[in-house]
Amino acid sequence: MQPSEAPIQRYDWPGALVAVASALLALYVLRESAGFSLFGSVFPRAVAFAMLALAAALLVRTAIRKVPASAIRSLTRANWRTAGLIAVVACWMLLVRFAGFYPASVFGFLAAGALARHTPWTLRELGIHALVSVVTVSAFYAFFAYGLSVRF
Repeated sequence: MQPSEAPIQRYDWPGALVAVASALLALYVLRESAGFSLFGSVFPRAVAFAMLALAAALLVRTAIRKVPASAIRSLTRANWRTAGLIAVVACWMLLVRFAGFYPASVFGFLAAGALARHTPWTLRELGIHALVSVVTVSAFYAFFAYGLSVRF
């Protein structure tokens, strides 16, 4: 590339797609949480409003800012991980209805942690992650069920 040549600039369409998917998921959570108790709806609504705000910010950024074509490939790889995390949240929401809060939350915690890790798991690390998942979800379940009196 000559010094006078500028790299080709493109819009981050994969980023915009992830933003739209996140916004749709947040709207679904808001609709579903309308039937929850007052205390039971606080957490899902807070997360949904945060997702809406961040999705809107991402959409504005993708509409305003162009990125070099070479960067689109690395953005696309990062967006697949983000899309995977959105899929984990969607599966968690569906499982809550059918399997209940506790098993669905253990699955969600395990899956999100496995997806977020960039290096391969050892058997020991996987066991520790599973133990931390069960302990963390158990603590949150106890807090919601006994501390906030949320009915599941």
